[in-house]
Amino acid sequence: MSLEHLYYLSQTVAAAAVMASLIYLALQTRQAARNQRAQIHDSRALWIVGVIQKSTDPGLHEVLLAGARADPSLPMDRAGQFASYALSYFIVWEELFRQRRDGMIDDSRWRSSETFLKQYLRTPGWRAASRQFMPICDAGFSALLERLLAEARADTTPSTGSVDSWKLLAAEERAAIIHPD
Repeated sequence: MSLEHLYYLSQTVAAAAVMASLIYLALQTRQAARNQRAQIHDSRALWIVGVIQKSTDPGLHEVLLAGARADPSLPMDRAGQFASYALSYFIVWEELFRQRRDGMIDDSRWRSSETFLKQYLRTPGWRAASRQFMPICDAGFSALLERLLAEARADTTPSTGSVDSWKLLAAEERAAIIHPD
């Protein structure tokens, strides 16, 4: 084997090593992106669960119900508590919107997020809070809120997140147990 053949052989081995390194790097990059998305999804789920759990606190629950109804008899300090809660809620939703826009939240998760947000926007207090937030938020998120507000106003189906909806479904389930078909 001549020096020239050895040279070409070494170049081939080096090229193969570079290709293997590039493939490995691509796989690692893909895995890192998946891990980052998984962390974002976990954070999103934890935030939503935290919102729901916090809203069951007896001191806050009544404020949230009265604020959602836009109850005019709600004292100023309680109205301020509702407005602050709603502001923090919309700030996180705006961040989720940006993550979606950046491709970090997939279509199916985002659709459920929009549905969840729209449930809140079916009440006058949350609609008012969203309108208060729109002038200071991302223009794209503001446009999303406008669209969801319009959809929420036009939606006449019972709210899937309401206590009344749950009670109706629970009564149907009780009736099915007592009188199975």
